Amino acid sequence: MLFYKIILLLISIISYYQIYPLAPTQDVLILLIILIISIIVQLLPNRFLRISIFILTIIASFIFPQAAFLAPLILIHDEFYIFTLIALVLSYLNTQSVLILIPYATTLFFCFQFYRQKLMKKQYHELQEAHDTLELQLSKQNEALLLATSQAANSAKNQERNRIARDIHDHVGHLVARSLMMVGAIVDTSMPDNPQLPMLQTVHDSLTNALDDIRKTVHNLHDSQKNNYQTFIDMLTDFYFCKLNYDLYDDTQQLDDAILETLIMTTKESLTNVIKHSNATTVDIKLEQFPTFIRYQIHDNGTNIHDNHPGLGLASISERVENQNGYASFSQNDGFLTVITLPFK
Repeated sequence: MLFYKIILLLISIISYYQIYPLAPTQDVLILLIILIISIIVQLLPNRFLRISIFILTIIASFIFPQAAFLAPLILIHDEFYIFTLIALVLSYLNTQSVLILIPYATTLFFCFQFYRQKLMKKQYHELQEAHDTLELQLSKQNEALLLATSQAANSAKNQERNRIARDIHDHVGHLVARSLMMVGAIVDTSMPDNPQLPMLQTVHDSLTNALDDIRKTVHNLHDSQKNNYQTFIDMLTDFYFCKLNYDLYDDTQQLDDAILETLIMTTKESLTNVIKHSNATTVDIKLEQFPTFIRYQIHDNGTNIHDNHPGLGLASISERVENQNGYASFSQNDGFLTVITLPFK
């Protein structure tokens, strides 16, 4: 704006001298008045006040034609291009000189330039807002996609686990059960003095143990994820040493077994430390999900912290978390704080 005002001031001075060759003292006085009023107008925050000064200037130009040269410096603003056209016509009628058109035409050009810049800036901000909105929507869609992908992967894993359990039960289990029945029938029909009877009894016992192991394996395959999650919840609800508050996000049950096992191990070690080494009255646990990782925090308000060196338990937590490409940190912050982050897929 200052650059444009200097150019316009020079053009106004040249045009002014061509029409009103006055004494140097009067010229300096008029120029000072022009500059002072122009600066005041630029500092005025109210658009109405700027327009009012412009109107007074145009009125004054009918009494003092020299005042017509003040208007262009006042009008050098993008919102005054309409008033510039009006002032141009009135000033020409008042002075009857083509030279008065030069500063006004220059002002009109600058006004259109300012308006164009203002319009481009507005369009840029609108595009930036639209970009930010789309970026936010894309981020939310990515989070939803990651969550849906994780849930689909967990569902597929559970289906495959159940299929394997069913196949073991239907094929291997039935085969072992049939073999057990056949051996049992042979044992029951054998004479007591049969030299093969001890061996048959051993085979019968082994098949019985194998069938029990198969049943346990099938049961564990069906319920492993449920058991890990339930073990995690039971560990929190069955803690009675002090008050325990926990906040878990809604889909915690959908976490991978490896992550649940790490949470269980971290919780067990941390709560054991609270019981053995802390005089805490409250434990706060929080599990948060982010687009690419989860964060698990355990904080107790105990003050009886015996040292700053991590024991074997904390080292074990760090090692297990790092093996899963995660990070573990421990700090004394109004008690003891354990924070682990694990990649979430």
